[in-house]
Amino acid sequence: MTTVFAAQSTRSIDALLERARAGERVELYASLKRIGIIMAYSMGFIAAGIFSLGLGSLKAHIFGVGGIALGLGSLGAGAWLFATRGRPLVVFDSAGVSVRSLRNVSRYRWAELRRAFVGSVRRQRFVCLVPRDLDAALAAAAPVTRRLMSTNVALMGAPYGLPGNLTESADDVLALVLAYAPELAPEASSYEGAPFPG
Repeated sequence: MTTVFAAQSTRSIDALLERARAGERVELYASLKRIGIIMAYSMGFIAAGIFSLGLGSLKAHIFGVGGIALGLGSLGAGAWLFATRGRPLVVFDSAGVSVRSLRNVSRYRWAELRRAFVGSVRRQRFVCLVPRDLDAALAAAAPVTRRLMSTNVALMGAPYGLPGNLTESADDVLALVLAYAPELAPEASSYEGAPFPG
């Protein structure tokens, strides 16, 4: 049986957690409200960038170009989320979790993970997933992905992250992870010599 949960739904997270504990498949979709917020911020960056280009100094021009580039990138990501809103962003099942991104779908199996916790980068919260063997995970990744994973470890404390701001709150997404795999709770795991927080 599949349980579909859209972030804009009024369904209680408690009911969703019960279904997750029963091992049913749960799908999370990007919230239209949050997509709208991304689009509004994007337009703000573009407007600020255009305004800065009208100022005379070199510093203002650099800021303007950067603002426009950041705004266009965010606008593109928001447009992609809006265009694909009928497809789940995150899918949980009894074997693991899948996350859809611009490039591909990443699959993380519960048996290959050591721990899950909420981390943040510049006030953006993510559910961080720590693999059992970080070296093996890095070795198996393509060079560009390996660099991204290393950056994630430096910033978040884990190479993998689930979006905690496009669907539900990061705490609710973590609760779903722990409903499927309670052994991933930070207090239930140990990793000697880990560079990870907690």
